Amino acid sequence: MRAVEQITDHSMTAGIGYAIEAAVRQGWIDGEATVAEALDRLDAALDAEGQEVLLRVRDADFAVPRRFEVAAALNRMRELRVRDAPA
Repeated sequence: MRAVEQITDHSMTAGIGYAIEAAVRQGWIDGEATVAEALDRLDAALDAEGQEVLLRVRDADFAVPRRFEVAAALNRMRELRVRDAPA
């Protein structure tokens, strides 16, 4: 994550990790959804419920990440497998 210039401190890294964990727990990252679909679901939940979505994962100090920061983290997960978006 050091290569992602927008991520500047630990609270941002923590927020990204909590967002990914929340997405897995909620089934938004399920092996069927594309990354864009999973991020759309995460964005919708954050819009509707705010940081409460991430506080369910862990009540700790974090910065709520933007979708592009979460996407950058997912992009660096070498073992992650997602399906292609329909053409």
